Amino acid sequence: MLVPISVVSEVLVGAARLGRDTMFERLGQIRAVFGAPVPLVQYIAFDAARLRAQHRFLRLPDALVLATGAFLDAEILSADKQWLRVDPRVRLVSPRHPSD
Repeated sequence: MLVPISVVSEVLVGAARLGRDTMFERLGQIRAVFGAPVPLVQYIAFDAARLRAQHRFLRLPDALVLATGAFLDAEILSADKQWLRVDPRVRLVSPRHPSD
């Protein structure tokens, strides 16, 4: 599995509120599980803008994930059913519940 750097940035917000050390500890955990994040390159940024223009329901973070998946020609895991309207590579996953 690969993780776009835009997702890593979102995941780190809560840890950053707890301090720099916590943020870098969380980054290390993410890298240990997923490896190096996929960088945001110009093509992905442009494709994300195109997706936002075509699909007004998409927020930029979501468009960046979809554009990254397209750039890598990879399956895109999401719990958001609307993403199915954007890209056939999307595979729906069920969100985990605290009782799981």
